[in-house]
Amino acid sequence: MVCFNLSIWIFYFIDFFFFFFEKLKKKKNNKLDSVRAFKQRMKFGQFQENLPDLSEQFNEEAKKIQVGQRCKILGEGLERKGEVKFVGKTEFQQGYWVGIQLDEPHGKNNGSVQGIKYFECPEKYGIFVRPTSIEVGDFPEDDLLDEI
Repeated sequence: MVCFNLSIWIFYFIDFFFFFFEKLKKKKNNKLDSVRAFKQRMKFGQFQENLPDLSEQFNEEAKKIQVGQRCKILGEGLERKGEVKFVGKTEFQQGYWVGIQLDEPHGKNNGSVQGIKYFECPEKYGIFVRPTSIEVGDFPEDDLLDEI
């Protein structure tokens, strides 16, 4: 009789254990104040229904930019000028990018990213930006002797 009662208690314990964890799992998935739930509601990231094809993004702006043009990078506190060395699609990110050789060593690379060389320039003089982040025009190279 004791063995029978013990097996019933074990059965009830296991049943309660599974019931409790199933409720926790459902509660976690239905949680409304989590980041995951917010992303699902707003259809951000992986929950976005129709992910846009970014391969043609910035195509129109990139068509207006020619290799060899002078440019300045917009929207930064430090005004950086340089020469356009590359315009096109890259392997490191979708869409169109502009590779620029800066006049001063404020860049991030030497014209190559992740082992792929897009253009030639000295180390720390190269940078890649979106076509909407630059303005092309007559921006002469700053002469350091003029500042003295």
